[in-house]
Amino acid sequence: YYVMAYSKDGTRSYETVSVMLGTNNVSLSLGPPNCVKITQVVDGYQGDEAGLKVGDLVIEYNGTTINNMDDLVKGVQSTKEDDSLTIVVVRNGSTLSFRLNGGRIGINGDNYRR
Repeated sequence: YYVMAYSKDGTRSYETVSVMLGTNNVSLSLGPPNCVKITQVVDGYQGDEAGLKVGDLVIEYNGTTINNMDDLVKGVQSTKEDDSLTIVVVRNGSTLSFRLNGGRIGINGDNYRR
């Protein structure tokens, strides 16, 4: 479930709600996104070949902190295909680093708050 909240000045901020099955406990994370959650890894592209997975949370690309999709797109666009770089993700609570070349990764994602 996703909840959108607005401050008094009309600025939208992102909130994440998770509902646990069974006891129906609810947790709410307030604030803007601070990473990108991978929603698709395209077969045959370097993200797939490197081992990125749906559900990974992208927190760093080429040494730059990733807070949202705009950050990631700008980072990718600032690289060349012959560049060698690192993408850092969180998967199941563990931080993992993957080596990539510059240019298109072959992933889609959504703004997310962890």
